Amino acid sequence: MPCKEILYYTCNTHKPEIDETCRVQLAKAGLPIVAISLNKELDFGDERITVQGQRGPEMMHKQILEGLETL
Repeated sequence: MPCKEILYYTCNTHKPEIDETCRVQLAKAGLPIVAISLNKELDFGDERITVQGQRGPEMMHKQILEGLETL
């Protein structure tokens, strides 16, 4: 059965106020959130994953894959 969940991935390089505004809006959806953070633990989401590595396109795809594998 299909379900809806949000994958939120971040490299933690944006201004904190921008990140917080995005997180508030995502939380309003009322859907489960899987948060995949690069190199830093995150206090956001129902499932939280921290991936170690260097920021870049390949890492972005790795973060998405890590999140999808938890579903």
